Amino acid sequence: MNKLICMMLSGLLLAGCATQRPSLPEDQYFAFAKAWHSVGWCAYKGWMDSETAARGKTYISANLNRYSYDQSRLAQEDKSQSIAQALDGMTEGDCRNIAVNVQARKQQIQNQNVQADMQNQEAQSMLRATKPTQTYCNKIGTQLLCNSY
Repeated sequence: MNKLICMMLSGLLLAGCATQRPSLPEDQYFAFAKAWHSVGWCAYKGWMDSETAARGKTYISANLNRYSYDQSRLAQEDKSQSIAQALDGMTEGDCRNIAVNVQARKQQIQNQNVQADMQNQEAQSMLRATKPTQTYCNKIGTQLLCNSY
């Protein structure tokens, strides 16, 4: 009986840890497709450097992967006439604005990484400071040799 209860409880805990991603809202399919193609279009036109474009596509993919979505629906949106029309209306200024947003996101990620590193270093130094040490001493003749661990 106890084994059954333990198994059920551990199964319930494991199921609680598995979180599902939210579904991508319908209106976001076009937004993601447009963002993806806009970055590529800006790089193609020479209005954005390839490194920023690649980073932008990486960020778009990361944002998209926060959701569960229908890949065929996204592919259909990729090929829609609306995307082509949106790209035709893009200006160099639009591309610069996208590049600024990509660089801002890059800076935000770098700041978060620096902060996480600092917190990690603080935790490590705190562990080292509070770690109990043992000292062993041996007396050989008139000399005293001690080692701390």
